[in-house]
Amino acid sequence: MGTLGAAQQKHRTFHETPFTPAMKNTKTIPNSNWLKGAAILLVIFSSPSAHSDTKKGQTPKTSPTVNKVKPSYKGKLASPAFATEWDFGYVPVGYKMVYQAPLRNIGDDTLQLLDVVSTCECTTPKLGRDILPPDSSTKLTINFDTEKFSGLQSRFVEIHSTDPYAPERVIQFKAMIGGRPPEMAMLPSSMLLLGSQAGDSLVIKNYTSEKIPFHIAFIDSTLFKLGAEFDYLPPEGYTHLYLQAKDSIPAGTYYSTLTLEFETKPTARISMPIKIIRR
Repeated sequence: MGTLGAAQQKHRTFHETPFTPAMKNTKTIPNSNWLKGAAILLVIFSSPSAHSDTKKGQTPKTSPTVNKVKPSYKGKLASPAFATEWDFGYVPVGYKMVYQAPLRNIGDDTLQLLDVVSTCECTTPKLGRDILPPDSSTKLTINFDTEKFSGLQSRFVEIHSTDPYAPERVIQFKAMIGGRPPEMAMLPSSMLLLGSQAGDSLVIKNYTSEKIPFHIAFIDSTLFKLGAEFDYLPPEGYTHLYLQAKDSIPAGTYYSTLTLEFETKPTARISMPIKIIRR
């Protein structure tokens, strides 16, 4: 975990967003567009024929949470407006990475999500709920275990529904497992929050002579609060982020991911796996 010197200890007080003046030089990191419109699915479904990463003999993994088909349900799953895939960016080896894709019924009838299927045993998809009345939404949680992989990896998750226009859709996601971008580094590369431990800090180091702005690409706001000294990396400098698990989290073990996007050319992403254990 990250360790702060005495000069930085005053920043370890956490606040709900927006942060109060008690955190000096601290501001809220601007979320990317998907956080502003959580009811919209922000990945475009690619063609099922693109499943080139399925290994021979592998059995697709399905979600156990869905019911039998009810043909009378003829809602319509929202087609996203942008983003062809979800990109974790650089991730460490041997951890569970998590992403939540919002799914919304934009039809005039109830929609049933019949099944979700992954193309690799390393990927576990889980639906929040499978019956969506008109104009309602749920989340598809995707867990990706990086333990046996390295380098650039791409996976697919199929969604089967009673949408008469597109009964099968596909979400693609990718990750660069191991290494880091040449311009910056995030330390530590993972975080474990135990018991009554409220939170911890991490450091992002800029190895270039240019200022690098960044923003949140993904964080589960139901689990965490996040603050930062700056929303950019000073030239050849660093900034601290402060991550706090919410007090309202019940007992249990939780896996999540923090993904940051940096405005380099081309843009770069780094994802940090987070594990919370509450007793």
